Amino acid sequence: MINDYIAQMAPMLGIAGASVAWIAQIPETTRGKGFLPDMALALAGSAVIGILASAAIRPFSDGLGMLGMYVVGMVGATATIALQRGVWPGEPRT
Repeated sequence: MINDYIAQMAPMLGIAGASVAWIAQIPETTRGKGFLPDMALALAGSAVIGILASAAIRPFSDGLGMLGMYVVGMVGATATIALQRGVWPGEPRT
């Protein structure tokens, strides 16, 4: 079942989203909204892209595996944070 597969891979999506949110906070002049909004956005983007990738790939193969799910989660989280910063930038930190 696809739901069992997603439940098993969800921790990798969470770790990927948290990693990207933490990395996004490293530059001092970031244009984000802060750590918690970036974390929520990264986790949501990671989960959505991970579920879509799982649904698309799972019927044709045995799935992505843990490393593959981590990479897909990082791509989804990075894309959502980049999109947020491009569309709704915050004030630069001083």
